[in-house]
Amino acid sequence: MPPDLLLHNIDSTTTVFMVVAGQYNFQVCKGFNAPVVGLPRGWFANYRYFYPFSTATRCEFVITRVAPASIGSVDLDPAATRAARASANFEMNSLVVGDLVRDKWARERFKIANGGVYQVARQKFQARDFTTREEYRKLFRDLPPATDTRAIADFCRPPRSDAAPRSQPLMPMAANPHEWENKTPEEQASILYQWEHLWQHHTPAAGPMRSRDDQVVIAIPDESIVPDSDWKGRPTPEQLESLRTNDWKRW
Repeated sequence: MPPDLLLHNIDSTTTVFMVVAGQYNFQVCKGFNAPVVGLPRGWFANYRYFYPFSTATRCEFVITRVAPASIGSVDLDPAATRAARASANFEMNSLVVGDLVRDKWARERFKIANGGVYQVARQKFQARDFTTREEYRKLFRDLPPATDTRAIADFCRPPRSDAAPRSQPLMPMAANPHEWENKTPEEQASILYQWEHLWQHHTPAAGPMRSRDDQVVIAIPDESIVPDSDWKGRPTPEQLESLRTNDWKRW
């Protein structure tokens, strides 16, 4: 007999929900008040008869591939640290995904994502409109073939730190006014603070003009040359002198 499921924010009308492995990942989703089912010891075929799987239309299984980073130099709660590391265990993730891909019932209803339980649950919490809900759904994919063990391993394996060259972190921004309005006041304040330096200081490409860039240079014609198109005639010596001394500006 499989162990009892962990349930949160599930009622008789819930047909779409997140699925995670272990108590730690379940608590993470519970913190975002997401409809979630926790698997205490992996997937059992008999779960198809358990509520809410018995009425489910879409089960969103999420794994974490990288354990949460430590938030302090002193481990005040070793049990919590061990649970956090276990939440991203490669062997456990591979075992659960392998059981799902071999279950015909699960293949018809499960979608999977490896973007991290915390990140995916947070995005689900923030998906309040059609556009953000569609972006959330794009995080998930179909189960790989049961015979493709390499695809299962690649899906569960932690990303390589040297897989791609590191780039400079992008400045935070909002793609449109709607996205800006959906951010919390703390997120908005953080974005404004980080962009404030660029607003108050010139960038190298648009730096202040040099001290002499505002001076106008007037070419003084050679008094010995009078163009044929100069219907006004040759400048008088007084006019040339006024050009040289800028006396003409007085008028």
